Amino acid sequence: MPLRILMLAACPFPWPRGTPIRIQRLAEALTQKGHKVDVVTYHLGQSADSLPFQVHRIAKVAYYRRVSAGPSLTKLFLLNPMLLRLSLKVAKNADYNIIHAHHIEGVMTALAARTFFGLKLPIVYDAHTLVGSELQDYALLIGSGFKRLLGNFMDHYLARRADSIIAVTDSIKTAFVANATQSAERIYVISNGIEDDFIRRADQARHKLAQTAIEEEVRKKRDAPVFIFAGNAAAYQGIELMLKAFTLVLQRFPAARLRILSNESFAKYQTLLDKLGIADKVSISNVTLDELPALLVQADVLLNPRSRCAGIPQKLLNYIAAGRPTVSFAGSSKIITDRVDGLVVENDDVHAFADAMLELVENHDLARSLSDAALNQLLVRHHWHSVAKQTEVVYRDTLARYAEK
Repeated sequence: MPLRILMLAACPFPWPRGTPIRIQRLAEALTQKGHKVDVVTYHLGQSADSLPFQVHRIAKVAYYRRVSAGPSLTKLFLLNPMLLRLSLKVAKNADYNIIHAHHIEGVMTALAARTFFGLKLPIVYDAHTLVGSELQDYALLIGSGFKRLLGNFMDHYLARRADSIIAVTDSIKTAFVANATQSAERIYVISNGIEDDFIRRADQARHKLAQTAIEEEVRKKRDAPVFIFAGNAAAYQGIELMLKAFTLVLQRFPAARLRILSNESFAKYQTLLDKLGIADKVSISNVTLDELPALLVQADVLLNPRSRCAGIPQKLLNYIAAGRPTVSFAGSSKIITDRVDGLVVENDDVHAFADAMLELVENHDLARSLSDAALNQLLVRHHWHSVAKQTEVVYRDTLARYAEK
């Protein structure tokens, strides 16, 4: 039986970064399976006109245009209360079966709607990460100890009030179970996915590069390897570590290039680029998600310098789909096994990261075997239709338990 799903997205939507992409692709896949999905979200985001589901936006807040990740007082005291009000209004006019709340702000909104305003619907909390670790990466006006305490409180006391939890990684589930947040049978591990179109466009781009003789061997002969990072400019991405590692790589390959693909300004890193003397070796391009596959395949090596991430960085799935080898710090390498389908190095070890970059440039056979193995695993395990099918199981289980209350 088709379900009517109220999906809460406390973020810009749609938008080309991890959390919004997971919400969009999952909503699309569930809609394709015949379910009705309505997404309630912020006033920010790209056009939703072509999406196969309905998007409800809070009223425009003219002075707030921030689309980068992270908490803010405006979100906490203005946007999220507006999201709550809109959720109640939308729910009043539709007969939903379940609430699917993404990230901690989504579940906060859902719990407030149920606790204080009588919206009696089961809540599935989609935990993309652990707040206790994520808050450490944001410059809040509180100490690191209090940030950890606050994050752990949210992870435990808010998450436990949801009827079910979807964790994107085994490590998130393990943390919830260890902290007695929920019983293990109410926590489901459902990874991120990758869409067929992304894989298809990346495959087409690889073939085009091969046909026009701009493949890896050509770059190797001229000693000008290309490294690419795709993502936002947030501190948690490890940009500074990556730039320092690239400086070491330039000692071996002075003609190497680092390309940063993003939709955000990287102006705050200009001082570091100048200090390291590599500004002329780094290019920063504003790209859309549609443009990303054709650009990623131009890399010799793809870079994931994030040290902490309880979830799965969407960039890893995009990198693997591009068919190029990846170097990652251990803390965010959730779907990469060292020397099986990528190279993984100890967190924050700039020299090890640089050595891994060099190894993949100099050992073409290793680079090809790792990228091929990663792509094969991606096709088997990470598909949005599979994600939607697993999510349907969560909905059915949750509704059955809720009916027994």
